[in-house]
Amino acid sequence: MPWVFKTPQENYPVAEVQADYWKAKGIKKVASIGVNNAFGLDSRLGMKAVYKEFGIEVVADELFQPGDKDMRAQLTKIKALNPEGLVVHATSAEGAAVTAQFRELGFKIPMVHNHGIGAKAFIDLAKESAEGVLFPIGKLLVAEGLPDADVQKKVLLQYVKDYDTFTKGQPRSTFGGHAWDGVQMAVQCFGKVGSEAAKLRDCFEAQKNFVGISGVFNMSPADHTGIAKESLVLVRIDKGNWVFVPPADYAKY
Repeated sequence: MPWVFKTPQENYPVAEVQADYWKAKGIKKVASIGVNNAFGLDSRLGMKAVYKEFGIEVVADELFQPGDKDMRAQLTKIKALNPEGLVVHATSAEGAAVTAQFRELGFKIPMVHNHGIGAKAFIDLAKESAEGVLFPIGKLLVAEGLPDADVQKKVLLQYVKDYDTFTKGQPRSTFGGHAWDGVQMAVQCFGKVGSEAAKLRDCFEAQKNFVGISGVFNMSPADHTGIAKESLVLVRIDKGNWVFVPPADYAKY
């Protein structure tokens, strides 16, 4: 869409990080369960396209409706197929329900979510079932654990400091970071070109090497997101906290 820009990561690079994890584990056969809405559909489309390139077979693609609380029937079907891993496409509430019921049904395989669970609400809802959950997401949740050489780390740590001060210690989420990126780029462009719509669009499309919260943005007329796989990291939930998982450690989990 020529007048629309976005700062959250696309589902396709999220699937690429997931595929890197499966490859590191030697896993070639996974099952999928996701919410039946636009977000879930796009996430599943990304998964299918990327996994095919990586030689990963999706042996089941189960759906549930937004607001559903019981996914045991779908998970039972999946378990009967003996997949080597499970991919979940959901946000916090439904994602927590799937996770709790996955544990309840005694699965002994890795589970990887998409970036829809990147808020403390998921951990609060899933409780002890959240332990060990893996998901690709932007770097904000694990800013302190990033290598010092990461070009985003300085910006992320300043955002965390400012956010903690403003909210008096409320849990961070990537959603606030997405808004920060959009506002900062808008302020820059309004300052440079004023408020004429076409000039603002051209200014956004010319953004290069903008170090933000969601990634390092390089937009163009053909790309109104401007961030790719490099903006993402794999995160593991450990004792109720988010922990950065370096690629060298993927196989451990």
